[in-house]
Amino acid sequence: MLLSGKRGPAPKLSGERLAEVVRRYESGQPVTALAKEYNVSASTVYAAFGAAGVHVKDSCKRGSHTAETLSRAAQAVALAKAGKLHREIASALGLTRARCSQLISIGKTLTEMLPCGQKLRTDCRHGKQ
Repeated sequence: MLLSGKRGPAPKLSGERLAEVVRRYESGQPVTALAKEYNVSASTVYAAFGAAGVHVKDSCKRGSHTAETLSRAAQAVALAKAGKLHREIASALGLTRARCSQLISIGKTLTEMLPCGQKLRTDCRHGKQ
């Protein structure tokens, strides 16, 4: 029998703790780093942001990928367009299959955002150095 109207466990991020996480996120710290520091999962952070009405940044549109990530994403997309399988691309680039898939997704997303005919670049116009 429930004594109060609330169900489930208490939120892991609320009140001042959530306010601090939001402040640090808005100042540019990544969700994964904050989650690790506050000993919660990234999905918990995102769920708390959603409940609090915090706008979550789209990392691809914000240009938060490093030049190295963009370069590897461009390589992975080029190999995929050449007909290579993800396992072959992962092996060629020294990646796990999961990271290979992430890079291909990043590369395709960024390529779709570029003006027609423009190539994915690795300079500061598309990502941080």
